Amino acid sequence: MTRVQRTYLRSNHVGTGGGMSRVDGRRPAGGCCVWKARTGPSSIAAEVSMQTLRIALAALIPIAALAATIYIGRSGEQPAPTVTRRPNYDIPVPSKTGPHPKAVVPEKVYNFGVMRQGEEGSHVFVIRNEGEAPLELVARPEDTTCQCTVGKLEDGKLMPGQSTTIELKWKIKSPNPYFEHSAIVRTNDPKNSSIVLRIRGAVGKDLLIYPLQTWECGTISEDEPTVLKGSIHSDIHDSFKITKIETSSKYVSVEYRPLTAAELEELKRKVYPLTEDPPDESMYLDERAHPDPGAKEAGRSTAGSDRNSDGETARADKTEAAEIDRPEDSSPQAGEPTEPSTIRKRIVPTPKSGYHLEVTVSNEIPVGTFRETVTIHTDLPNVPPATLVIRGRRAGPLEFAALGDARWYPDPMLLRMGRFSAKQGKTVTLLLYVKDVPDFRITASESDEPVLHIVPELDEAFKGNNRLRYRVRISVPANSPPADRALPNPANVVLRTNQQGPLSTINFRVEFVAD
Repeated sequence: MTRVQRTYLRSNHVGTGGGMSRVDGRRPAGGCCVWKARTGPSSIAAEVSMQTLRIALAALIPIAALAATIYIGRSGEQPAPTVTRRPNYDIPVPSKTGPHPKAVVPEKVYNFGVMRQGEEGSHVFVIRNEGEAPLELVARPEDTTCQCTVGKLEDGKLMPGQSTTIELKWKIKSPNPYFEHSAIVRTNDPKNSSIVLRIRGAVGKDLLIYPLQTWECGTISEDEPTVLKGSIHSDIHDSFKITKIETSSKYVSVEYRPLTAAELEELKRKVYPLTEDPPDESMYLDERAHPDPGAKEAGRSTAGSDRNSDGETARADKTEAAEIDRPEDSSPQAGEPTEPSTIRKRIVPTPKSGYHLEVTVSNEIPVGTFRETVTIHTDLPNVPPATLVIRGRRAGPLEFAALGDARWYPDPMLLRMGRFSAKQGKTVTLLLYVKDVPDFRITASESDEPVLHIVPELDEAFKGNNRLRYRVRISVPANSPPADRALPNPANVVLRTNQQGPLSTINFRVEFVAD
């Protein structure tokens, strides 16, 4: 077996290639110990075995650690997690000893007035440093509901006696009649470390019809015309003229006159009622969601109702806009600086000009459902005409009833056949009763749906008191092509008669899906 020999080399000779080495088994002074093996088959095998052992130990160590972790977890003795908190370097921290700056903002809430949807606006606030130390200002994106820009600062700080500007920019995206944007500006002033700036205003319309867009008649009277009343007004323009009114039916007519000042004020309360619900909680900033690390060092907390040097709550309180106790005649004017303590109502548009409308629907309009339009043209440049929809029905001396699994809905004059196989088809019967018109006859029928067949038959066997009865068979024949006439696109059916005036045609709709 080859002998493994221990060899001592001087430390200043190791790896240098110089000097002499002792091999007599004694360690020279200042030397180091090195194992040196004579090369041979046995020494190589030993080295391989040692390397294999190292690899095995390296593999066992992670397994042992994992087993220990599992054991500890099962025993319920979990080690306390280590939490690393990242300091918020964006928020200024007030000095503990002083001297301190003093942030002064003459105007914190601004009433912008009325804007149109889609318009962009901006306003500049001024902030002064009346303290004895440089004032740091930070407006973080997460602290604003709009774009906030701080004016130019020397070395990022506002020196004592200097002032700068803070500009808020926004765009009106929502059609809500009011808007509010806000921004929290963080400072190193221990008494005013969070400054809330607000923009409030109203979203007005060039033209607005009230009631909104669609007026419902219901079932109109047989004895006299039906009159609907409403208005058209502008929140933007001080005056305008109606140049032309067009209606889609000769049975619909419109009269109008200018609204009085009292009617405009009453219209404001109807169109823009004040409620106690915030318009959109997402537009309000709550400082509690973005805590101020400097507050603790300055000896106060921002979680409660802390107040700044001006006595104002230093957070954007979500309930502030809901307070409704300001007198009716004290609404702030556009451009008037206002403080949160004096703003008690949301700013809503004020109708500036408008017209009272009276729409008359003749009682001679054809029997059945109707949907007519009224188009109002004005002299306002680049403002499209306003359109009003009139809907209702006239029952006349007619009554309907559906047989079987079909359903009849009188107010919309709608027959619902349901869903069925186009291959099998379906037939339903609609009964039509006619009162006090003894010579009434249906002469023709038609529909805008090709697969729908309409066959009216007079029921000669029916004996009623001054009444006639028709059986109207409505069918989709077997092996018809598929058709989808579900709402909002039902099939329209017209029955033509031998009568003049309102009974000359009878209109109703049929809803079905054949697939």
